[in-house]
Amino acid sequence: MWNKVLCLRFLWLLFSDSESLWAVWNRRYNLQGKSLWTLEISTSNSWTWNHLLKLRELGMQFVKPILGNGHSVSFWYDAWTPFGSLINFLGQHAPRQLRVPLHSTVSEACSSSGWNIASPRSNRALELHTYLTTIPCPTFSEVPDSYTWCTTSREEPKFNASNTWQDLRPREPIQTASDLIWFKGAIPRNSFNMWVANMNRLPTRARLASWGLPVPTACCLCSAYMETREHLFLSCSYSTSVWGLCIGTLNPPPRMFSTWSELLSWIRGNSPSAPSLLRKLAAQSILYHLWKQRNNVLHNHIVLPPEAIFRIIDKEMRNTITARRGRKHFLDLMAKWMR
Repeated sequence: MWNKVLCLRFLWLLFSDSESLWAVWNRRYNLQGKSLWTLEISTSNSWTWNHLLKLRELGMQFVKPILGNGHSVSFWYDAWTPFGSLINFLGQHAPRQLRVPLHSTVSEACSSSGWNIASPRSNRALELHTYLTTIPCPTFSEVPDSYTWCTTSREEPKFNASNTWQDLRPREPIQTASDLIWFKGAIPRNSFNMWVANMNRLPTRARLASWGLPVPTACCLCSAYMETREHLFLSCSYSTSVWGLCIGTLNPPPRMFSTWSELLSWIRGNSPSAPSLLRKLAAQSILYHLWKQRNNVLHNHIVLPPEAIFRIIDKEMRNTITARRGRKHFLDLMAKWMR
């Protein structure tokens, strides 16, 4: 992605007033007075120049011309009207229909008396004609053309790498449980396990069987019910015992969790005796060690009682809080955990 940002910066140098050696050389030997939008990719070009040409369509989204005398702005390729690139708006046959050559600048579509283009032969061409009646003809302007770098956040006369990166970066909707998974002070392995569990992507036996694998579906911890995410972590008698031992002092619900949404709702809760940060740490530790014990039973046939799992979780919680005791939000967590 940053490679694209860098290439777009070089593309911008060709439109700006930059006098850098790279910009001057490429304007003289590669552009040779032509519009960048009209050049073709060729094997005789350098790899860098061809790569830059491939990004022109993306660059059109950012390079915005400000029409002055029309000597530099391409009539068909530059987005100097609200319709964007006119060759895309009107189609490939438009240069012949409007009698404006494909490589013309805006000033070449004018005469000493005004705009010099053929009568419209389509609704879109009519829209263009209507728009041209609302702006002054470049023939009567002495101001040179200029360009600005236009991103969604601002329009400015120089390249902005930060805003360009923000526009190029693919975005996804913010997940509602993201603040319960990724937070300052979390244990990375526990957060990752929580993230995969929240996405319901852990390879439980029910999930493996749904893929067509010939595996038993009984829960590895209790062997009584199908091993789904909700059962393994919340409804299993073994897991329920571990939860009861770990969160007995953290305002547990009257009825132990039965669905994943109930668990997330409890974690998001906050109270003086059981702050949300402590609930996040405890819940992630419990889920991690329940999954680890499940794998221990499945692969190593080692069964530990719930009390042993509690002691492991308790030690991990104490170590975590102690290691972060200098942080503001961890100052009184030890007393609340050991209460």
